[in-house]
Amino acid sequence: MLASDLDPTRIPGHIACVMDGNGRWAEQRGLPRTDGHTAGEQALFEVLDGADDLGVGWFRSEEHTSELQSQ
Repeated sequence: MLASDLDPTRIPGHIACVMDGNGRWAEQRGLPRTDGHTAGEQALFEVLDGADDLGVGWFRSEEHTSELQSQ
């Protein structure tokens, strides 16, 4: 599907990514867990690039980030 095929009213203003399962993914393929983390990082960069192209927000205010980190 191309970005031009998407209904712009259905694109979220922001999303979150949970990086889970990369180590298991690698182990299932007989690879070191760190290879899974590397593959997960690359996949995340692809998601970030695509989301940025669509105008999805990724950044939180410094105040909100600080509040989350203090919990």
